[in-house]
Amino acid sequence: MAVPGTFFTSSLAYIEQVCDAYVGEQVAAVARAIEPAAFTFLGVYVVLWGFASMFGAIREPLKDMAERVLKVSLVFGVGIGLAEYNTVVTETFLHGPDELAAATAALTSCSARASTSGGSSGRRRACSTATLACTSLPWQYGR
Repeated sequence: MAVPGTFFTSSLAYIEQVCDAYVGEQVAAVARAIEPAAFTFLGVYVVLWGFASMFGAIREPLKDMAERVLKVSLVFGVGIGLAEYNTVVTETFLHGPDELAAATAALTSCSARASTSGGSSGRRRACSTATLACTSLPWQYGR
């Protein structure tokens, strides 16, 4: 007989997986769509800043240029560059804490059982498996 709640659990997991994939693909598609216009506006911005520097409207050109380059790089890096990796970031923040807690709970309960019973080889093997799951958790979502 099927376990109660299995249908809903598997259905909701499937829906969540489909929605995550859809949102990830659409955010990346929007970033790819606005990328040419964004870089064109960036070129116009640099040209206008160059004219302002040539005509003396900017008092400290090197310091001002360094600040502007850092700001623009940060905005474009976060806005355009990270949109390609949003599925990894989203999965890490949404599912990472649950998996880390599960791995830590398995490791904690395993080490407690192993210390109270003298630690048989089966329990040591389970603890090493839990340790492996806990240490490999950040790399699980790398694509």
